[in-house]
Amino acid sequence: MAFLRAHTAARLLRVSAPTTSRPAFATAQRRLKSDDTSTALSQNNLPTAPEVRPANSPDYGVHIDKATSTYTPVPKRVMDGSEDTESVPAAVLSGAPIELQARTVRIYQPSKPATQSGTWGAHHWRMDWDVLAKGIDGKTR
Repeated sequence: MAFLRAHTAARLLRVSAPTTSRPAFATAQRRLKSDDTSTALSQNNLPTAPEVRPANSPDYGVHIDKATSTYTPVPKRVMDGSEDTESVPAAVLSGAPIELQARTVRIYQPSKPATQSGTWGAHHWRMDWDVLAKGIDGKTR
């Protein structure tokens, strides 16, 4: 079948497949079908519009990254810069992900090494987020 095109080969495989499983599948569909209007999802069977959620609401259905902890503190408010405030929140300025917004942060200027003089690097600030306490994420270390 190497000389056949992909769509031709697929059609030949479908035609040559046994048809004994098709009627069993059709009866299973008929068995689960309900004509009761009280249990129907909608009366007119039209597709419903998806729920509209604000742009700054977190997506709790997102795929979980297995490389990181399964426990993530959830912030009370998600800040993306669209809030009506006089100042810009630090979570927006830092560019930190939402997972870090609920953790405690330490903002500091690193001290210069003892062997150096002057103000080398004194104008740079650093941000360190607290690590989760032992056992919070469900892992024993």
